[in-house]
Amino acid sequence: MPTAPLPGAGLRKTVIRAFGFTGAVFALDRMIQVAILAILARLLTPTEFGVVAAASLVVSLMGQLSQMGLLTVMIQDRDLTPAKMAVVRTIILSAAAVLFVAALLGAPLASLWFRNDDVTGVVRFMAVMILAFGIVGIPHATLIRDLRARDIAILDLVCGVIGNGLIAVPMALNGWGYWSLAAGAMSQHLLRTLAVVIITRLPFTFGFELATARRLMTLGVGYILTTFLHRAATEGDRLIIGRTLTAGDLGLYSRANGLMAFPAAFYGALVDRIAFPAFSKVQDHARRMKEGYGHALSITAVIGIPLTVAMIAFGDKIVLVILGQAWAPAIAPFQVLSIACYLRLADRVNASLLRSVGRPFWMARLQAVVVVTTLIGCTFAVRYGIVGVAAAVTGAAALSYILLTTASVRIAGLSFIDFLRSQMHGAASGLLTALASAVAVVAAAALQAGPLVSLLLGVGIVGGAALAGVLAAPSLFLGPDMRQALTTAAGIIGLKWIPGSIRS
Repeated sequence: MPTAPLPGAGLRKTVIRAFGFTGAVFALDRMIQVAILAILARLLTPTEFGVVAAASLVVSLMGQLSQMGLLTVMIQDRDLTPAKMAVVRTIILSAAAVLFVAALLGAPLASLWFRNDDVTGVVRFMAVMILAFGIVGIPHATLIRDLRARDIAILDLVCGVIGNGLIAVPMALNGWGYWSLAAGAMSQHLLRTLAVVIITRLPFTFGFELATARRLMTLGVGYILTTFLHRAATEGDRLIIGRTLTAGDLGLYSRANGLMAFPAAFYGALVDRIAFPAFSKVQDHARRMKEGYGHALSITAVIGIPLTVAMIAFGDKIVLVILGQAWAPAIAPFQVLSIACYLRLADRVNASLLRSVGRPFWMARLQAVVVVTTLIGCTFAVRYGIVGVAAAVTGAAALSYILLTTASVRIAGLSFIDFLRSQMHGAASGLLTALASAVAVVAAAALQAGPLVSLLLGVGIVGGAALAGVLAAPSLFLGPDMRQALTTAAGIIGLKWIPGSIRS
C-alpha cells in the first residue's frame, strides 16, 4: 500500500499541493452543484425536497453507523497491516448488511416520525446506499490516509455531474418529482463507490481475530459515538422540524441549511481529507503539531470571517438568485444560520486535531453537551418556525466552537495570545468586507437593482475592496500564514507571477 511522506518538509509541501489542486476541483464541483440546484429548485417544490431530505437523514445516518468508527481508527493508526484491514472490512460489511435489512423493514417508522407516507418508499429505494457505505469504506479511507484528496475531489466532481446533472435534472423535467432527487443521490453514491473500489485496487479480503477486533472496537466505539453525537447536533434540527412542522418547512429549512453549509462542506472536505491525515502523521511531534494547528487557525480565519460577513449581507440575494422567488421564506433562516459559518469552518479544524491525537471519548463528551443544547433549544424554538430553529442551531454552534477550540488549543499547546494572533488577520479582513458590503447594499438600493444585479454589484465591490486591501497591506489582511501558503502554492503549480507585496 502506498504511503504518504513522513513528517518534515515533504509533508508540508504535499499538504499545500493537495490544498491547491483539490481546492480548485472542489470549488468547481460546488459551482456546478449550485447551478444544478438552481435548476432543480425551479422544477420541484419545497415539499418534494423535504420528502427526500427526510429519507436521506435516515439512510445517511445508518450508512455512517455501519462504519462503526473504524475508518477513522484506520486512518489514524500508525501501524496499519493487511490483517487489520481484513478485520475492519468484515466488521463494517456485516454491520452494513444488518442495517440495510433494518432500513427495509423499519422504513414505515420513518414515515411515522415525519408524518409523511411518501418517506417509506424513498427510504427503501435509497437503502442500497447503506451497503455501498460498507463496500467503499476501506478504499475511501485508504485514499484519505495516503493524502490522495485530488483523486477523491475528481471523483466527487464527475459523479456529482452524472448523478445530479444527467439523472436528477432530466427526471425532474419529465415529472418524476421527488424520485428524481432520490435517483440522483443514489446513482451518484453508487458510481462513486464503484470508482473508488476500481482505482484503489485493494484485495477484497476478509478475516476476524478477536483480540484485534477488540482493540479496534475500543477506539471505534468512541469515534462512532462522536459521529452519532455530531449527526444528532447537526441534524437534530431537521428531525424536530420534520416531526413538528410540514415537509414543505423541512424542504425550505434543508435548502437554507444546505446553501449555508456549502462553504463548510467545501472547506471541511479539504480539512478531513488533508489536514486530518497530516495531523495524524505529526501527532508525536509536539512543535510541528503546534505550528500546524496555528497555521490552520490563521488561514481558516482569513477565509471564514469575511465569507461569513458576506453571506449575511447578501443572504437574501443569494437565496433568490439560486433558488428562485418561490423559496423566499428560506431567506431569514439562511441569514441566521450564516452567522455560524466561520464557527463551523473552525470546528472542522478543531475536530481533525482532536481525532488525529486519538481523543474520541473526549470529543464525545464535548459533542454530548452540544447535542443536548441543540435538541433542547430546537424543541422550544420550533414554535417560532424555521427561523426560531435556525437561531437555536446558531447558538449551539457557538457553544460547540468554544468547547472544541478550548480543548484543541490546550492539546496543541497554543497560548491564549497565540490564539488571538491567529484570529487577528481574519478579523481585519472581516471588517473590510463589512464596510464594502455596506457600500454595496446601499448602492444596490439606490439603483433599485434586482437580486442578480445586486449580487453581482456586491461581488464586484467587495472583491475590489479585498484585492485593494491585500495589495496595499498584505501583512494586515492576509498575515504570514496565508501569504506563505499562497506563495508556496504558486510555486508548486508553476505560477510565474505573484505580486511582490503578497510574497512571504
